[in-house]
Amino acid sequence: MKKYIYSALASVVMLGVFTSCEDVLDSVSSSATDDSIIYSKYEFTTGAIAGVYHSLFETNAYRGRILPFYGYNTDIEWYNTHTTKEDARHDLHTYSISSNNSQFNISESKDPWSKVYEAVERVNLVIAGIEKYGNPQEGSDMGQLLGEAYCLRAMLYNDLTNIWGDVPGRFAPITSETIYMARMSRDEIYKQLILDLQKASKLLYWPNQHQRTTTTENPSRSYANGLLARICLKAAGYSQRNDNGTSVVRKYNGSDELLQERNLYKIAYDACTQVINSGANTLNGDFEQVFRNLAMDVTTAGGESVFELPFASDKNGTRGRIFYTFAVKHNAKDQYQQSGAGRGGQAGPTPPVFYDYEITDTRRDVTCVNYEWSNSAQAVQELKNVNKWAFGKYRYEWSARIVDSSNDDGYNWICMRYSDIVLMAAEAANYLGETEESVSYIKQIRQRAFPMSEWSDNVDNYLESRKGDLLEAIIEERALEFCGEMLRKADLIRWNRLKTNLDITKDKMRQLRSREGKYAQLPQKISYRYKVVNEKETEVLEIYGMNFGELEDKSGEYTVTTDYLTETKISDEEIDYLYNPAKNPDNYQFYPIFDCIISASNEKVVNDPWHIN
Repeated sequence: MKKYIYSALASVVMLGVFTSCEDVLDSVSSSATDDSIIYSKYEFTTGAIAGVYHSLFETNAYRGRILPFYGYNTDIEWYNTHTTKEDARHDLHTYSISSNNSQFNISESKDPWSKVYEAVERVNLVIAGIEKYGNPQEGSDMGQLLGEAYCLRAMLYNDLTNIWGDVPGRFAPITSETIYMARMSRDEIYKQLILDLQKASKLLYWPNQHQRTTTTENPSRSYANGLLARICLKAAGYSQRNDNGTSVVRKYNGSDELLQERNLYKIAYDACTQVINSGANTLNGDFEQVFRNLAMDVTTAGGESVFELPFASDKNGTRGRIFYTFAVKHNAKDQYQQSGAGRGGQAGPTPPVFYDYEITDTRRDVTCVNYEWSNSAQAVQELKNVNKWAFGKYRYEWSARIVDSSNDDGYNWICMRYSDIVLMAAEAANYLGETEESVSYIKQIRQRAFPMSEWSDNVDNYLESRKGDLLEAIIEERALEFCGEMLRKADLIRWNRLKTNLDITKDKMRQLRSREGKYAQLPQKISYRYKVVNEKETEVLEIYGMNFGELEDKSGEYTVTTDYLTETKISDEEIDYLYNPAKNPDNYQFYPIFDCIISASNEKVVNDPWHIN
C-alpha cells in the first residue's frame, strides 16, 4: 500500500502552470482502484496528508524561500542583512522586486510558486479522495482528516494571495481541461476558503479530543476557526487591485452577500469567540515561555500555540530553517549550536520597536535582542548596532538539543497563536460595536504582558484612554505582540496602512538616531559589562542606557562606554530603503508573477501592468 500512496502523491509534480500537458496527465493517471484503497483507510489517508507536507518542506517552498523571505519590510520588521540596491534578496523586501529576481525566478517547476501549487494539487487529490471514498462524517476519523485537508488548502491559498494577490484558483485535481488556468479574483478564492473552513470547523476535533489533535502539528477546530477569521478580516479589508489596468487600493466592491464587509466581520467574530468560549486553548501566563516551548520542541496541544508547521517532526534538524534564518545570530559553532558560522540574524525588529514598548512590558526583551554570540567555541554576547537587532523569540540557546545539521534546524514555525485569535476577536467586536467586549479581549493580552502591579496604569487606565479609537490601539497591540512572526505586512495592507506606517517608521528612525522628539530622554552613549547567569551563559551583557531617562555617566562602573545613538548608526540609505524611495509600496503590495511561471503558462498567467519590466 505504501507504494500506492507514493505513486499517487509523491511522484506527482503539480504546478500552478505546466510545461508539458502530456507529462502531467501521465503522472496523475492513478487508477480509481488505487484511490479507493488509499482514501477509504484512515491509516493510508494520513500518509497521503503527509505527502502534502513533503511539498511544503522542500527548499524552494516554505523551507528556504517563502518563510525566510516573505513578511518584511514593515513598520516593525526589516531585512537588516543586505543594504545594496542591486542585491536580489534586498529587492524582495524593499517593494522593488522584478519578475526575474533570482531568488524566486528559479526554474520551471522548481520555483516557490510551483512548489506551493504542487502542495495544492496533492491536497486537492486528498480532498477529492476522502469525499468520494472516505465517508467523512462529523465526529469521525475521516472527517478529521478531511477537515485537516481543507485547512491546509486554505493556509496555502491565504499565503498565495498574500504574496501574489490574484492567483489561479485550483479547487479540484487537474484535468486536461484545467491544466492551464488564468489568475482568479482573490475575492472568489476567499469565498471558497470561507465555505471550506466553515465545513472544516464542523469536521475537526478540538485540541486533545482526538489522537491527531493532541499535538499542535495537526490542524484542529481551533485552527480552522482562527484561519477562517484571518481570511475574513483580510477579505473585508483593503488591498491593491487592478481596475482596468490601473492600480488602486480598495476594498471589495461587489454584490456577493457572503463577501459584504459586515458579514465577514460577523463570521470572524463568531469563529474567534467559539474558540475562546470552548476553553480548548489558553494564553500561556509567561510570554517568554511560549517561545521557549518552541525551542524545546514542545508540541502539546491546548496551550497558546494553535498550529505549527511540523518541521520538528524530524528532531534531527534535517528540515526547516526557522532559527537558521530568524534566531539571534551565532557567529561560530559554540555551546548552543554546532551547525556552522553565521546562523540566525538575517532580519530583526526595526530600530524604533524596542522603544515602542513600555519598560515593564515583558514582551520587549523577549522580542528585541541587541546582541549576537561571539565567534568562539565558548561564545559570549557581543553588542550589536541599533540597526542590526535580532528577533529574540527564536534562540538556539533556549533549546534542549544541539543542532548540527549544515543548514536546517528542525524547529517548527508557529502559524497561529491563541493570542492572535483573541486580538482578532477584539477587532471584530470593535467593528460590530461591542466596545466593552473588545476591551475585555485586549485586556487579556496586556494583563499577560505586564506584572500585576502595573495593571492599573498599563491595562485599565490605558484601555480606558483608548476607547475613542480602539482600532488604533489594536493595530499597536498587534505590533507589540507579533513582531517577528511575519503577520504584519498582511495586516498593514488590509488596514490600508502599509505606506503610511512605513513612512512613520522612517521618521522614527531619523528621530531616534538624532535623539529627538520622544527619544530626547535617551543617551548618546551606553555602558555595558558582563555578568554570569548560569554555567552555560557565562558572559552575558548587562547594559545601562537602553531605557528612557538612563542619562547618567556610568563609565566608572561599567567596563565599556560607547556611542550608540548617533547619525552614523542608522544610515540614510538604510532608512530610505525600508522601501525603495522610487516606488510607492502601495503600488507594489504583491510580488510579480515570475518569468519562469509566465513562460510556462501557455499565456494564461500574465502580470499586472506595473509589474511588466
